[in-house]
Amino acid sequence: MNQQFADLQELDAWLTERNLGGMWQRHRFGDQQLKPQHWKWADVSQGLRSAADLVPMDMVAMRTVQLRNPNNPAGITQTLHFSAQCLMPGERTRPHRNLVGETRFVLKAPPGAIFVIDGEAFPMECGDLITTPNWAWHDHYNGGSEPAIWLDGMDTRLVNALGKSINEPFPEPHQSVTKPEGFSHRTLGHVRSSSAQPTLQPPPFRYPWAE
Repeated sequence: MNQQFADLQELDAWLTERNLGGMWQRHRFGDQQLKPQHWKWADVSQGLRSAADLVPMDMVAMRTVQLRNPNNPAGITQTLHFSAQCLMPGERTRPHRNLVGETRFVLKAPPGAIFVIDGEAFPMECGDLITTPNWAWHDHYNGGSEPAIWLDGMDTRLVNALGKSINEPFPEPHQSVTKPEGFSHRTLGHVRSSSAQPTLQPPPFRYPWAE
């Protein structure tokens, strides 16, 4: 059942009770000993649906609900960050790049929802795994008619621990798609030329669930 919240403060309190938290909240980094923790998808999903009603995209860079170990409110480990993100129809995140490597697993998405990474559009389909290398320009757009929801996994804590946290906004409001569909797969995927040389910078890549 979709629970209704009177305001964002009430939602924040509800999330905190379940060891969850929104990106829109400010929180400190903890250094306590971590213990096992169980997060229920029913709670994460409820938090995302309510955040979509109460948290506009001009308030945050990304609308995410983060998993927070009660012994370390800043994250689930000292090296990794894990959260769930929701993008409603017509919404788009602001493009940027950073030193964090990001991996995304799509839970649900309508036709027309895409990740844009270094000028290439990667369609979102349920079960897809999409990797975004560090320092790649990226943003997300939901051009469909239903919410798009995915899981974010990042090495944010490790990068921050090394003192290298850099986040650079894209010079334009949105990133243009400048590469043809399937560019990374055709040039760096299963049928790449045997003479192709590996690069120091790994490419963005989509692993379709259908495959």
